[in-house]
Amino acid sequence: MYSGLRFMQIKNIFCLFFAFVIFLSSISWASKNHDTDELILELESEYSEKTLRINDPLEPLNRFFFKINDRLYFYFFKPVAKGYSLVVPEKFRQGISRGFYNIRYPIRAINDILQFRLKNFLKETAMFVLNTTLGFGGLIEVSSGVAELASRPPEEDSGLTLGRWGVGHGFYLVLPILGPTTMRDGIGKIGDYFLDPLTYIEPAVSASLKGEDKLNYLSLHLGEYEDLKKSAIDPYVSFRNAYIQYRDSQLSK
Repeated sequence: MYSGLRFMQIKNIFCLFFAFVIFLSSISWASKNHDTDELILELESEYSEKTLRINDPLEPLNRFFFKINDRLYFYFFKPVAKGYSLVVPEKFRQGISRGFYNIRYPIRAINDILQFRLKNFLKETAMFVLNTTLGFGGLIEVSSGVAELASRPPEEDSGLTLGRWGVGHGFYLVLPILGPTTMRDGIGKIGDYFLDPLTYIEPAVSASLKGEDKLNYLSLHLGEYEDLKKSAIDPYVSFRNAYIQYRDSQLSK
């Protein structure tokens, strides 16, 4: 009798356990297409909150512009950049990149002064003079052959200057075509605009040269956007975090 009672207890426990498993399975099946994705996004969001706090009050609008920029990249900018890279050899494109870097010397130099980084200012100035005079306007980086000038100093801009003065990021913002920025960096871009020598030439020529700079840069970095997006559960969050971390890393140099 005792054995029979024992058997009935085990049988009841087994039945309850089996029913519980079926109940959980039904819940999982019913919510598979919604709750699983929501849970993953919630976990990633929670993880991101713990590792990197970002003020993003305009997130719905930012996500909208992120999607627009994403489509523009794949359907317009990437095909154009790939065609450009087929026509212009990589060594030429690298030279063009060096030329635009050289032209924007005033942005880096003045921000070095504003940050009291006089050693970097002197190095930037020596590189600019050498590359402009002997390197055909900076197309060839002659300074790389000089031991003291072999490596570029950290690239400064007005947004980083504000950061070193104690100004925080402010809120995060995604701009159509221009991409991610923050309130601080957006204000800094205004300063960079007036420090950029390309601003002071004929508007149509200025716009063409700035467009060429962006196209040339993209042609040298094809695939990087796809790699970051491919590894992300939520690409918007990943790109937002990557941007803030990149700017923070620049501030730490």
